[in-house]
Amino acid sequence: MRRSGRPRGPAGWRAVFGVPLAVGAATLAGLLAALLHEGAGGVAAWAALGLPLALIAWHVGRAYLPRNRPARRT
Repeated sequence: MRRSGRPRGPAGWRAVFGVPLAVGAATLAGLLAALLHEGAGGVAAWAALGLPLALIAWHVGRAYLPRNRPARRT
């Protein structure tokens, strides 16, 4: 069910590939930080490389865990 009366046009490339490119760039930065830096670079690497895993866990949790929503009355 669409909320507006206007038809949706084709999505731009940023709407389709924006988030995957950002996650990929963060992962690449984490890999480079792990290879090239010590100390704080290790912390940045753990954070950047944990981002895809956190996103996967969030999506799996949304898909499989029950939601606490009240029943809709019709």
